[in-house]
Amino acid sequence: MARTYGVEFPGRSLMDELSDLLGIERFTTARGATVRRDFLEAIAVRLGHEPGLIESLRTKDDVLALVVQTSTREPMDPELFSPGETVTDHALAVILQGLRRHGVPNSQ
Repeated sequence: MARTYGVEFPGRSLMDELSDLLGIERFTTARGATVRRDFLEAIAVRLGHEPGLIESLRTKDDVLALVVQTSTREPMDPELFSPGETVTDHALAVILQGLRRHGVPNSQ
């Protein structure tokens, strides 16, 4: 399937929950309801990571791992990775559960 540029697709409910909990903007998805890398990057920044570190991460999976490990305070379960760097609802739920369990950092 060809990539479509300049078209926004609706966000997913777990993305909206995370955005609201963290006080960050709500993001749209890419084609096929794919979670965009910039959404994960915004979460990482809100969790206190320096933008330079985030930009140095090569793949979306690297950013996902950083966000999961920061929110859960545990190593990421490799089962959360999906083919093609797709971020599943299960991975988003793990992030949300971690934040609810451990809290959201105060500084923004």
